[in-house]
Amino acid sequence: MKRLKSTLFWLLFALPTAAVAQESLRDRPYIGSIDLGISGVGASFGNSIRWTGVRLNLRDRYVEDVNGVNLTLWKPIRNPDLEVNGIAAGLFYPEAARINGVAIGAGGVVAHESLRGISVGGLGVVSEGAITGISVSGVGLVAQGDLTGINVAGVATIAQGDMTGLNVAGVATVAQGGLEGINIAGVATVAQGGLKGINVAGVATVAQGDMTGLNIAGMGTVAQGDMTGLNIAGIGTVAQGSMTGLNIAGIGTVAQGDLKGINAAGIGVVAQGDLTGINVSGIGAVAQGVVRGISIGGIGVVGQNGITGIAVGGAGVVADKAPIRGVAASLGRVESREALHGIMVGGVRVKAPETRGFTISPAMLRTGELHGVSIAAFNDIRGAQHGLSIGIYNSTRDLNGVQIGLLNHAANARFKWLPILNANFR
Repeated sequence: MKRLKSTLFWLLFALPTAAVAQESLRDRPYIGSIDLGISGVGASFGNSIRWTGVRLNLRDRYVEDVNGVNLTLWKPIRNPDLEVNGIAAGLFYPEAARINGVAIGAGGVVAHESLRGISVGGLGVVSEGAITGISVSGVGLVAQGDLTGINVAGVATIAQGDMTGLNVAGVATVAQGGLEGINIAGVATVAQGGLKGINVAGVATVAQGDMTGLNIAGMGTVAQGDMTGLNIAGIGTVAQGSMTGLNIAGIGTVAQGDLKGINAAGIGVVAQGDLTGINVSGIGAVAQGVVRGISIGGIGVVGQNGITGIAVGGAGVVADKAPIRGVAASLGRVESREALHGIMVGGVRVKAPETRGFTISPAMLRTGELHGVSIAAFNDIRGAQHGLSIGIYNSTRDLNGVQIGLLNHAANARFKWLPILNANFR
């Protein structure tokens, strides 16, 4: 009887295990499982190498292929070739080369090549390759390749490749490639490539490439390339390239290239190229190129290569290498080293080598040549006057028009000094 029981035990348990061992021990150092199924399909308990169905093991080691449900109770040892298609779950963490489907681990989820599907890790979800799908982690999501889909982490979402989709992290969202989609982080959203989509960070949004879309940061929005879209920052919005769209900053909006759109800042709006659109600043709107559009600066509006449109500056509206064209007004001075064309209003002084249009200053106009009308306490026209000057004292070397003032001087007129009215036409 004892002999019969021993034989039955051997047939039911020892032989299946021995068969599996003979099949795989040639290339794997550890095998041992109790399998309830046929041809690798069914339920397996132990370290079966290949299985389809439901598989439960204490610690996976050198497993190759599981299709179905793979549950690991403890930390895996080493599985460089394992591919799980279905559900991979672990009380510690599931580990495989590739996981396609659902991966859940109390500690985390680890893949050596790729993760595709839904991945949930208590501490971390990590892949040495790409992560694609819906990934959630209490601490961090890390992909050495691309990170694509809906990615949520308590601390950080990080990709050494591109990051695409909805990316949310309590502290930082970082991609060494491009970052595209809806990217939200409590502290910083950073891309070494381009940043596209809706990008929001409590402190800073930074791209070493271009930044495109809705970019909002509590302190700074910075792009080493171009910045396009709606760009808002509590302190500064900065682009080393051009900036286009609605650009707003509590302190400064700065572009090393052109700045186009609606540009506003508490202190300064600055472009090393042209400044085009509606430009509003508490202190100054400044361009090393041309200022075009409606520009308002609490202290000044400055365009080194000219100003075109409507410019209002508290202390001054100034152009260096080109004319001011349009309407310019300041409580201080309106000046150009080239010319003034249009309506110019300067509280202290209006000054240019040539003035064409209508000029008003409670104090002084100083110009080399006047074409049009000037109203100022002192009209100092050092060349030719073609038109009308009205003031307390009007002076010109070459009058071709009319002077109205308490005292009028025209060096070329028959009567060089006259009160009230002087006229000369040639």
